Amino acid sequence: MISPSVDAEGLYRIAQTPHVLDDEALMALGEHPNCYPELRSWAFAQLGQLHSGNITPPPPPPVEKPRRTGKAAHPRPARTRNAKSVQRGPRRRNPARRAALISGSLALVVLAGAVTAVSVIRNTSSQDAAPLPTQEAAQQADPGSTEAPNSASARPTNTQRLRAAGESFDCAAYGNAVQCSGSNRNGALGLGDDKAPGPSEIKFDGEVTDLVAGVHFACATDGLGVTCWGNNKWRQTGQKDGASVTPAEVAALADKPVQHLWAGESHTCASSNDEVWCWGSNNVGQVGNGQSGDPMEPTKVDFGSSAKVTDLYGSRFTTCAVREGHDKPWCWGSNLGGVIDSENDAEVLRPTPRRP
Repeated sequence: MISPSVDAEGLYRIAQTPHVLDDEALMALGEHPNCYPELRSWAFAQLGQLHSGNITPPPPPPVEKPRRTGKAAHPRPARTRNAKSVQRGPRRRNPARRAALISGSLALVVLAGAVTAVSVIRNTSSQDAAPLPTQEAAQQADPGSTEAPNSASARPTNTQRLRAAGESFDCAAYGNAVQCSGSNRNGALGLGDDKAPGPSEIKFDGEVTDLVAGVHFACATDGLGVTCWGNNKWRQTGQKDGASVTPAEVAALADKPVQHLWAGESHTCASSNDEVWCWGSNNVGQVGNGQSGDPMEPTKVDFGSSAKVTDLYGSRFTTCAVREGHDKPWCWGSNLGGVIDSENDAEVLRPTPRRP
């Protein structure tokens, strides 16, 4: 989790922690409101380089020069305080609090004012914990290290404990059930009533294989189809009607094999073999249908050629797909800072190989 309260020094420390860095983390660093220009440029430059090991050290925060005034510097006498006052020692920063921002699997929550962006959490058990860069091939942009998607006739087996965090709520998958707790704003817990207390439990036919969350919504799959619940203002749950919804299947993906899910702030994408389907907010083209504007119902993303999708990742308003036979991820949506196309910062409305 990267909180908006993290300052430049905290972002620098995160950038110095190799085992938690992946493309998703780099994008979150670059988009953080407190990220200084040198670190932002560094973060975007490292995208797609993690798997090769060609990572350069991050630049430290700039040192602020003390302001000079025309007045002579005369020491002021120390003020005395009454006996009821307690003298405070130097303020200490708590490294444990900052360390809590980073877990074995990274959940990126980027808050900008009242806007929250949520990324997926995939937590391994303590027995098989490993650094993130070797677990998530999509975040490494290395299609050769991911497993091939499962066939349509078989449900994948989940060997990881899946978790997803939204704004003031979180969900975890246990076998064929997803349990959610925390705030139920906009029906984020899947209970239908905003005032209904949690926790909640959503049952699936098979073992849950992927789980993602946006600001006030979540989606999960057991390998066949996708079920979403919560805030549907921008159709991010895949439903045409309703401000918020109880768990409902996304009709366009009913009975389709689904390998990977991705949720941005208010949009969702799912991969089904060589297809990617996206829906929800499309204000900067994050649905990938060639245009930006109104929220979209589930739409098939057109890559122009066929190739199995081995994973999905992204940021608040960007989605990227890792495809077999392609050495670079294909991305669309927000191009802030040239994260997709370094030659400009215009919105990318159709899937485009990332150009560093």
